[in-house]
Amino acid sequence: MNCLIIAERMEKNYLEGLAKDIPEVKQVFVALGGNEILSVLARRNIDVLFCPASRWDWRFLEAVEKEPKIVFVFSAREKCSPGLYKELGFCLREPYTAEEVGQLFERLGSEKAIFDNYFLLIRYERMYHKVRFPEIQMVGRMNNSYIRVCTSKGNFMIAGTMNKMLERLPGGVFERTSHEQITPVKVNFYGPSE
Repeated sequence: MNCLIIAERMEKNYLEGLAKDIPEVKQVFVALGGNEILSVLARRNIDVLFCPASRWDWRFLEAVEKEPKIVFVFSAREKCSPGLYKELGFCLREPYTAEEVGQLFERLGSEKAIFDNYFLLIRYERMYHKVRFPEIQMVGRMNNSYIRVCTSKGNFMIAGTMNKMLERLPGGVFERTSHEQITPVKVNFYGPSE
């Protein structure tokens, strides 16, 4: 089993040491930046991707032939909407122990469930929310630094620009219809293979 850990900082990654101690793990790679992450995903056969919630980007999956299992890593101070851990499938919250990481790898090896990894993690009111692409009805500009994401679950006002949000959304599925609005043009989106 090969693992890629997306690190937040250059300092020694505690998770890397814990993953190397797992007998099933052959290699552990650590990457910081977007290009480095895509390079490792494209060149190595990654089975498990450890990704901080703040760094999640569904486009990582475009660089791989076989989709890895994603483990979302949350810092101790990050909060999640009710039920988010269950929706995401595999999660770790700092500070993690060797026992927790061991149990996670047991689940990764035994659980056959396939999770839908084509979504955004939006931070709204200091809490992460999972927003699947088919749920997005419209993205509207509020002012120069805030946008509103309207979904079937509710509306989220988040910091960001229309251009940054358009980059995060799949092309061919969403388009900018005006200076102030992004709308879906394809209703059923289930990943890049369709």
